[in-house]
Amino acid sequence: MGRCYYRQLGKKEVGKYGQPKWVFNFKKDYSENYKVFSLETREYSDEVKGVISLVDLYDGYYGVRIKDVESAEWNKSFIKGLEHKGKNVNCKYTEVGTNLVAFACQYSILKGLNGFVQLKSKTTTIKFYQEIGFELFDPVNA
Repeated sequence: MGRCYYRQLGKKEVGKYGQPKWVFNFKKDYSENYKVFSLETREYSDEVKGVISLVDLYDGYYGVRIKDVESAEWNKSFIKGLEHKGKNVNCKYTEVGTNLVAFACQYSILKGLNGFVQLKSKTTTIKFYQEIGFELFDPVNA
């Protein structure tokens, strides 16, 4: 991906990251006190590669909670409705989502939360998160 960096988005910027271009509504996340960060590269600083919203948790569940994480449309590995069984053969950058989750782990360490990260996954993405190291946790049966 080249030299990438993360930038915290402010109130005026975050409104650009919602429907119809984005699946998630990061403006809503921001209004719910989640911090919203964009993944960018120095080579193409005007083009956001992906966005993540998260919040620090210091009581109850300890760690960083990811609310939403999304690659820009041109970086998604699979896009509904495309030929080739939904595979995006024109994907510009790969592993954007994984990179954003890694950022959340780094953010957790920097906040003194020992790298703990949690999220509520859709059923269809559980396997992906397990492949990158997440453990399934059932708070009802814990």
